[in-house]
Amino acid sequence: MPLAFDDLYCALFAHVTAIRDVCGAVAEALGAAEPAISTPWRAWLQSGDGFAVTQVVNLDPYLRDSSSHSVEAVLPQMSSEASDDDLDEMIRDWLTVFMLDLGVRDFEDDLAGFTRPEELLRR
Repeated sequence: MPLAFDDLYCALFAHVTAIRDVCGAVAEALGAAEPAISTPWRAWLQSGDGFAVTQVVNLDPYLRDSSSHSVEAVLPQMSSEASDDDLDEMIRDWLTVFMLDLGVRDFEDDLAGFTRPEELLRR
């Protein structure tokens, strides 16, 4: 069953915040001297098993001007120093580019209305 667009947003936010927090915890455990700035890292969404991303993300509620079916989409570089707000903005920007690349339209209001999962935010 394909993911809903808001579930994709939440899944991405969960993944990038977890990766950021693990990178920070490793630096702390290693006793890295301040200021410790890790190099940026890159990620990508790949549906696996030969499925196109459009087969695992439900785009039915939206009109499409393209019939392309990407098998992956690359996230921009991120850093373990990124704040929750920075990651949220980056994910929303990435999803905008992702949807536009697929020729999807009329998704912007839905994307703007997505609420961050509060239980994932830094304390």
